[in-house]
Amino acid sequence: MDFKIDLLTNIFPLLWSGFLTTLGLTFSSLIVGLVFGLLLALMKISSNYIFKAISIVYIELVRGTPALMQIMLVYFGLPALGFNIDRLTAAVVALGLNSAAYSGEIFRAGIESIEKGQMEAARALGMTGSMAMRLIIYLKPSG
Repeated sequence: MDFKIDLLTNIFPLLWSGFLTTLGLTFSSLIVGLVFGLLLALMKISSNYIFKAISIVYIELVRGTPALMQIMLVYFGLPALGFNIDRLTAAVVALGLNSAAYSGEIFRAGIESIEKGQMEAARALGMTGSMAMRLIIYLKPSG
């Protein structure tokens, strides 16, 4: 087999462009997934049955379908509904919403793994539920 360096030098700019596009898509969809995933986790552990049902249905539906189908649904489905978006935005939305379902379950499991006594101690100090979640549960010191 011959290694053709001229072919590599000719194709390298295209490969580099694809690499940068992939990094951008990954970073953008990760941010979208983390933000919506945290929201989904909080909805799933909520005492409000409507929020809980919405998050359960969303998480199970998204985790149960292939990501490629979700990408195609966003890319072809949104324009059919009148939302014209470019292909990179559609990819970020689809991958971000897919990532949110998985991140939501990870966040939920992490929050539920905190001992019950942590919340009780925070409430005994006079913290509200949201203060306890923000200052004690999320920022629990390691060790």
